[in-house]
Amino acid sequence: MLILSKRFMELMGFTGMNIRKLIKDGFIIRKPMITHSRSRIRKVKEARTKGREFEKIDKHIYSEMYMKVKGNVFKNKRVLMERIHKLKSEKGKDRSLFDQFRAKNAGKRRYQQGEEDTN
Repeated sequence: MLILSKRFMELMGFTGMNIRKLIKDGFIIRKPMITHSRSRIRKVKEARTKGREFEKIDKHIYSEMYMKVKGNVFKNKRVLMERIHKLKSEKGKDRSLFDQFRAKNAGKRRYQQGEEDTN
């Protein structure tokens, strides 16, 4: 396999058709297109905002974790992800306990209203 520079090909008199034929035959390797760094960053940023839009993490957890990451609290991404999952599970437990508490109080209120109605 031979990789030729553009300048060399100009000096040797290669034409566009000759170059395409050499690429097709495998004598010249076509380099992959290089993506610009801004487009790569844009994709990463879009993915991050989508993660917050779909409420994988809410804005409070995000801001808290962002400041901890900037302060070098987590040694790697795995530790950060474990912490996020732990916070999400704690938040889910708190929410379920709160829902149970509200249901219990609603039942008590209904019971007390029923007693008042009979008196």
